[in-house]
Amino acid sequence: IKRYAMIKAMCQNVPWGINWNNAEGSLFLWVEIPKHLSAKELLPKAIDLKVAYVYVQPFFPSGEGENTLRLNYCNASPENITEGIKRLGTLFKENI
Repeated sequence: IKRYAMIKAMCQNVPWGINWNNAEGSLFLWVEIPKHLSAKELLPKAIDLKVAYVYVQPFFPSGEGENTLRLNYCNASPENITEGIKRLGTLFKENI
């Protein structure tokens, strides 16, 4: 249910150009934002909006992936997931 809530919220709230997987058998959605954006640099702005994610660039041995992040859906209610994705959608729209 939580995974579906996050996917639905992503479909409804994030701008074109943001891609994600559908997280079959996982606890996260893997998200790719446009290459000119840095997930690490956007994180403080997200925290100001009371939402957070994990930027995953440190997990790339080649140093790429600066525009990737993971969203966890296992620790929040469907309502909180929807609200958090709305906030992230706003952040992404303002920075694309």
